[in-house]
Amino acid sequence: MKNSRAGAPRRRPALVKFIQSPLSVRRLQRLTAFACTLALTALLLSVPGLATGDEAAGDAVPQTLQELTDAFLQQYNLTEERFSFGYYNTLTGEEYYAGGDRFFVGGSIYKLPLNMLYVEMLADGRADPDRRISGYTYPEIQRQSIQYSNNELSQALRRSFSPDKSDYRMAILKFSGLRPDELPDNYAHENSYSPRFMIGTLQYLYNNADRFSDIIGYMKLAHPGRYLENWDSEYEIAHKYGYFEGQLNDVAIIYTPEPFFLVVFTRGVYEKTLGEFCRLMTDYTLASDAQYQAQQARAEAAAAESAQSVVSGTEQSVVSDTETGDAPELPLAAVCVAGGAAVLLGLAVAVFRHVRRRRPQHWSH
Repeated sequence: MKNSRAGAPRRRPALVKFIQSPLSVRRLQRLTAFACTLALTALLLSVPGLATGDEAAGDAVPQTLQELTDAFLQQYNLTEERFSFGYYNTLTGEEYYAGGDRFFVGGSIYKLPLNMLYVEMLADGRADPDRRISGYTYPEIQRQSIQYSNNELSQALRRSFSPDKSDYRMAILKFSGLRPDELPDNYAHENSYSPRFMIGTLQYLYNNADRFSDIIGYMKLAHPGRYLENWDSEYEIAHKYGYFEGQLNDVAIIYTPEPFFLVVFTRGVYEKTLGEFCRLMTDYTLASDAQYQAQQARAEAAAAESAQSVVSGTEQSVVSDTETGDAPELPLAAVCVAGGAAVLLGLAVAVFRHVRRRRPQHWSH
């Protein structure tokens, strides 16, 4: 029996008519692309670190030491011929020089390695602790030489080591860490030092602080508020300064929470400039140390988390196959976006399947 409506024109349902229109096909294509984009976004949100920005958020990155010091030298119209320096950070190991191998007349700088040498001679039994030099015991000379920079007693102490100045000059070389072939030809006969020479000497002093505790103590008392101390520092500074015919020099340990060494040799520079330079280097050191410690803390936390993951994985491997562990927790944003993408993709696929099933039929207009 034939269908009584076989000859009647068949009308397309409104939804199908809408779906088959070229405009709607393009819309469905766009919808599918949007759904794929949502799915990709959900995948990215599920990756740790990308959604949270854990890599370095909140860390203040200081300028490089070269940028800071170059700007300082430019501000005060200084060159390495007039302002050479050395810097060493005991926490990070950062070491930096401007004119580091340039030798300057040191002035009273020599009194630091001189007294370090005599302390080691006493410790090794090469000097008599009861010997008087120019009528003074060595402890009295040490204080006068380091804290008050007494020239007469310091020269008497040097001559007690050897009448030949070159012997003393070669003996103190070990403190610097330099080799003889790194010295200028006239080193043995002149009172000259370089920033690198004195940074090495400070490092030797600092690494053997128990042996040289008296020297460091007198350095902390020497000329307060002068040279590298010529600013309102809240940190102790142990320094030995030197002045000679317009040259201002200073070598110092600045006792920030993690101390650093600073050496300056200058010509025709105001003393206040040394203080401002020390302030700059102190601020840089504090910022640099904070960044370094934050990086170390993150590295230690990552290592601990990695170790915990290994332990957890090992424990999980011995759990019965009938037990299931918790699924890894995903960010809420990733879950929501993934859900929305799934719904849109499902709708798009369902509509296209419906269209394809109906497409062979010829609908009358």
